[in-house]
Order: sequence, then C-alpha cells, then structure tokens
Amino acid sequence: MSGKRLTFRPFRVVLTVFSVLAVTAGVALAFVYAAADREAARRSVIRPVRPSVLLEDRRGEYLAEIIGPAGPGWWDVGKEIPPRIVQTLLAAEDRNFYRHDGFDWKAAARSAWIDWKSRKRLTGASTLAMQIVRLSHPATRNIWNKAVEALAARKLTARLGREGILRIWLRIAPFGGSFHGIAYAARKYFDKPVTDLTLAETALLAAIPQSPSRSDLYLPSGRERAAARAKEILGRMEKNGAVTPREKDLAVEELGRIRVLAPSVVPPEAMHAVELLRRTFADSEEPIVRTSLDLELQKKAAGYLRHFVETRRSSGVGNAALVAADVRTGEVLAYVGSADYFDGDYSGSIDFAAAPRSSGSTLKPFLYALGMAEKGFTGATVLEDVGMRYESSGSDYIPVDSDRAYLGPVLYRYALANSRNIPAVQVLNEIGIRRAYDFFSTLGLVDGSEPPEYYGLGLAVGGLPVRLSDLVRAYVALGNDGMLREWSWTAGKASQYPARRVLPGDAARMICVYLSDPMARLPAFPRGSALEYPFGVAVKTGTSEGYRDAWAVACSQRYAVGAWTGDPKDRKMAGISGINGPAYLVRKVIADLEPEEMSGRVATPFLPPAGYVARQIDKLNGKLAVAFTPDSVTEYFRPGSEPKEDSDAFRIVRIDRRTGFEADSGCPEGYLESKVVFHLDPRYSEWARQAGLTPDPGCSQGISDADAPAQIEVTEPRENGRYLLSPYIPENLQTIALRARVEPCAPEAVWYVDGRPYQAAVYPYTVRWKLQPGAHTFELRLAYSREASRPVRIVVD
Repeated sequence: MSGKRLTFRPFRVVLTVFSVLAVTAGVALAFVYAAADREAARRSVIRPVRPSVLLEDRRGEYLAEIIGPAGPGWWDVGKEIPPRIVQTLLAAEDRNFYRHDGFDWKAAARSAWIDWKSRKRLTGASTLAMQIVRLSHPATRNIWNKAVEALAARKLTARLGREGILRIWLRIAPFGGSFHGIAYAARKYFDKPVTDLTLAETALLAAIPQSPSRSDLYLPSGRERAAARAKEILGRMEKNGAVTPREKDLAVEELGRIRVLAPSVVPPEAMHAVELLRRTFADSEEPIVRTSLDLELQKKAAGYLRHFVETRRSSGVGNAALVAADVRTGEVLAYVGSADYFDGDYSGSIDFAAAPRSSGSTLKPFLYALGMAEKGFTGATVLEDVGMRYESSGSDYIPVDSDRAYLGPVLYRYALANSRNIPAVQVLNEIGIRRAYDFFSTLGLVDGSEPPEYYGLGLAVGGLPVRLSDLVRAYVALGNDGMLREWSWTAGKASQYPARRVLPGDAARMICVYLSDPMARLPAFPRGSALEYPFGVAVKTGTSEGYRDAWAVACSQRYAVGAWTGDPKDRKMAGISGINGPAYLVRKVIADLEPEEMSGRVATPFLPPAGYVARQIDKLNGKLAVAFTPDSVTEYFRPGSEPKEDSDAFRIVRIDRRTGFEADSGCPEGYLESKVVFHLDPRYSEWARQAGLTPDPGCSQGISDADAPAQIEVTEPRENGRYLLSPYIPENLQTIALRARVEPCAPEAVWYVDGRPYQAAVYPYTVRWKLQPGAHTFELRLAYSREASRPVRIVVD
C-alpha cells in the first residue's frame, strides 16, 4: 500500500490555534466593547436633579430650605464661571483637563504604576467628566465600571464641551455636609455667591470633594483636613502660574482665619409660615427666594402672642394667631400660626391662622359696605337698634346686642362702629342672605361646604366660620379701596394675579372712615382703649358666642394686621373679648410697623372719597340738622345722595299745663308752657322712655285724619309662637311683652286676649301678660273704634 507520508508541523498548528483564539478573543472583545459602549451611552445621560430652594426673609435672613429627594444643593454657578474657580478646581481635580478628551490616559497609567508599586490604591485618575458619570450613576469600583466611566466621559465631553463639563461638575460635586454644588456650599458655609469668594475660600471648598465625609467644614477635624489640602492646591496653582507667590502666601495666611457659618436652622417662631412657604415655592426655579416675610417682625409678633397666652391661661386662653400684610401689595409680612409650635398641651402644631373659627362681628364691615354699594345706604341711613324679629330659614330669628342695651335709632356709621347686632341683621336682611353669602365667597371667606340657608341671618353675627388669614386678606381689600389681592409671599412683589375689584372704592373708603373714628365707637367702646390710634386705623373686633373666639383686625392705609385668640378645644374664655385680647396684640404689631405714625409725628387719616360733600345731620334721624338740634354730626355724601329734609326729631310745642297735652288756640296764656319734645316713630317709643326723652304728645290728640283707617299690627308675640313654662321660675315672673304698632298713632287702645278685654293701654301700647298653658289669641283694638289688628295665635306648654 502506497501513499503520502503525513508530516507533523508544530508551527502551523500553533498558528492555527492562535488564530482561532485571536478571532474568538476579538469577537469577545467586540461584544464586550459593544456592551460597554451601550452602558457608557446610558451613563453619559445626566439625570436632571431639582435644586434646593433657599428661603430667606425680606432682608436676607435664613428661614428654611426646600430640599428635593437628591439632597441639598445642586445649584448652577450662574451665567459665567469665575476664572478663579476654574483655576482652583483644575489644580485640585484635573490638571490636564484641556489636554484630554474626557479620559486622561497619561494620568491613568501613572496612577496604575504608583498603585502597582505600592501594592495598594494611593492615587486616582478620574477626570471631571468621569466623576460626573460616577456621581450621576453610582456603581461598584472595579475595572469594568472604570472602563465604562471612561467611555461615558468621552461621550459626555464630546457632547457638552469643556464649559459644559465644568458647569455640571460644579453643580453636582459633593462639598461635605451632604451638600452638592460649589454655589450652594459657598452660600451655606460663607453666605456668599461664588463670585465673591476669596482665593482662600475657593481653595478650601475645592479641597472638599476628594473626601467630602472627612472634610466636613462643620467639624474641627474636617476643617483641618480641608485646610491642609487647600494649601497643597494653592501650591500647585503657584507652580503652574495661576497665582503669584504673594497671592498664595496671603491665601495660606487667610486659611487660618476663615470662619464657617453654623448650620442653619428654621426659626421656631416661623414654623407655620415656613410650612406655607415650602408649599408655595416647591416648584421655584430660583435657588434663592427672598420671601415677603419680615423675620424680625415675625419674632416680635410671636413673642407678643406667647406672652399674652402665658399670662392669660387662667382666663382660658389656650392659643393665639396673627397675620400682618402690606395693604398695597398683599405681601405677607408676619404669619404666626400659634403661640408656640412645640407646645403639645395646647395644640401648638396646629396652624390657627388657617383654622376656621366662628367669626363673631368681624364680617359686619363687609355687609355695611355691600349695603352702601347695592342698597344705596349712606351715612344718613337710620337703622333700628331695638328688639326685633326676623324670618330666617323658616323660623323666627331674634338677634340681641351683646350688652343687652339698645341705641334706638342709630346712624349707619355709629351702628357699625358700635358693632350693634340688631342693625347688622337689618342690613343683612335688606341685602339678602344669598347675596351676602355670594359676596363672602367672592372675598374668599366661604368654603362652600354649607349652603347659605344653613347660616341664615347668623351670617351677620358670627355664624360663618372664617380663617384668620382669609379675614385679613378681605380687610386688605377694604384698605385698598375695594381691590382684593391674592397673597404675595415674595418680597417687593405683588401677586402675579391682578387685583380684583370687589367693592366700589368710595364704599370701601367710607367703611374705613367709620371704623377709624373713635367718636363713632361711643358708647359701646370707651375712649383710650386698644382700638384708638393717633392716626387713621380702621379697627374691628369680634367675639363669638360664649367667649370661645376673640378677634381684632386693624387696617391702616399701609398695613393690615389681624389676631385671634381662643382655646383649641373650643372651651369658653373668661371674659376675653376682641377689645381686651387680640386688639392689644394687633396694636403692638401696628406700632412696630408704623412707629412714626404711632408717635404722633406723622398723621395719615382715612379721608372721605374725593368729591364727597359734608353735611351736618341730626344723629337721631339722619336729616339735616337745624338750629335747635341737640346732637348733630358731620357726615360725608356722594353728591346727590345727601339728605334734603330738615330734621323734625325735636320740636318746640306749647303744652296746656292743665291736661299735659298740646294746647289748642283757645288755651289761656297762663296755662301755656313751651317744651322741646322728641317726635318719635312709635317703634322707638319704649326705647325713648328708657332713654329719658320727652315724647311728643301729639298722640294724645287722637287720630289726625278720622277718614283714614289706622294700620294696626301686633309685633309681639309672633304668629304661631310656642312658649314653654319653666318649673324653675316663679309663675308670676313668667310673662311676655305685648307690643303693637299703630299708624297713625291713637291715644288709647285695648288688648284682647282670647276674645276678651285684657288691659287698656296708652301709647306706645306695651303691656305684659302672664303665661298660661294652652292656645291663646291676642289682638289690639282702638278705643272708641271698631278698628283692630289681625289676631295672633300662640301656644304655651
């Protein structure tokens, strides 16, 4: 058998095997590189991080921060990066920054050689771009991740350029204390923008990122370590010509004198305000927000509240709140939600400036303003401060004044300034509950949780719960001539939303004129109280039923301040009302806001609207005062709305002394006597008698026109009234008043009960009837006449 002889060639086998291995390795490396490149592409995308927002008061004092999920900092360095920052940074972190493409091969080789020789890791070769990748996409420190970071750094540098890399690194690098970004660190450590940093401060900051946890400037050891490295950085800068030897020596000397600010904390007096500010500026794109809050005023106001509450615990005062604002811009200057945020016994963490509480009399000015704007009420309008009943939500509503005293006929100004409940209900009744409710909604005082019928006529006297913050904002509209502004929390800026007109300017101004008049508050509020100011301040107080809430709001032409006091558990206070509680707090803050005016050196009163005319009017009926009007006042009117008739409240009559009635023409001179008598409407007769006024005897002469039928109405009791006999009150004391109105007046009438004569009555026909079980009817019949009222039916149980 013949054939070729096989010859073994080792070289060829080795070459083949090597080729196969090379191809395999090449393919593997290609796959590895492709995977690394894909991962590098992913890591070269820098995730956006929301920067922290630093909240300052209007003078630049620290308030708080809004910190995102990534931690504090992440500020941009600004439009231009200061050259000194760049020089210091590159000396510290990346000396070949402008000579590589994102990965420094020479530095990497040098680092590897040094580490190999020492058998441990002593140096690093990460460029700024590689650090950015690692900070944005943290990963385990190994060869794979190092390679991926190098590839990603090259991609990042190619895409962003040198300045882009510098800007991102300066924004995201760690600077100790969990801070990120040199601009943020400069503000926190030195309270400076980066443009104002000295060379020493810049070097000290540049020393931190290499080991941020061990170079924390808040710790003595951290400051020492950072200062040592800062000296090294300054030495490198001198060596590469970035600074002169003299500049380097001065900077090294300064390192020993640098003082770092203490860590910032939220002022405890502003906790509730800060909570609001954090919500308001959560989406701010500005790293530093200069808020409207005045921290000095905030601290003073909080101190006033704390002292007031602590000294009146025995009177049942549990907590207090205060809000102060600029009338012209709507800027909130002080916002104190409680006397002590950390007082757990009295719910200090609750923001009582935002908690709905019974409004007391604080809404009356807005009703009176609406009455002027829509019902034509003026300073000459006479309101009735006497016992009255109203229909409210299908049932009788009987308002009373808190002092149980009545002023009878009272002018518009005086009814409001004296905070009379009955006139306020009368104004509301004229306006209408639905319209008033809608107006309060426009002012931002209604949350819409209940319909207007739920509150009824109680809208006028505290039935509607309001928030102090909303209430002060509504008063800002009064002081701003009827223009309602949204709150502004930015210093020196009005709200971005334009002001809305909610009242005619003249109506709002006249309400401020009324509420700033100390004479108009008499007799309900004495002179010299906390309500009186030496300049124009419109003040209104309010006290809810049972002294559970006390309010005061004061509004000058520049500022509005409101305060509330009460108990978190809604318990009654012992006699703490608006005038002896919150009014005191409000006055203290007004004094801080307007010291010149409070000293009396400057006077800025609320003046009547331009073009209004002054008239002297009779305080009893709003008509033009005459020569013998005993009590006249000056009032202001829009031209054409002023009264035209002369007053007839008082007149001089000739009395026949023999009868006490008005004398006729045949009365002898010797029996004549002249008297000034009060010519009153019958509804004021009982009040006039209690006030000691001499009534007009005209009713004693009989009905003036025999052909005109009399209008007779039983005013009390009301139809279908229901009364309960009490087992705890003596029977002879359980009576009700029988009252009626007769027009024109008659000299005598007779009350009938259950169809039988009960008692004769002369003008003003008021008598009392003892309650008796059962159903009863009442009517009034004129004496010597068949004219009678409609019967009124009641039930006594």
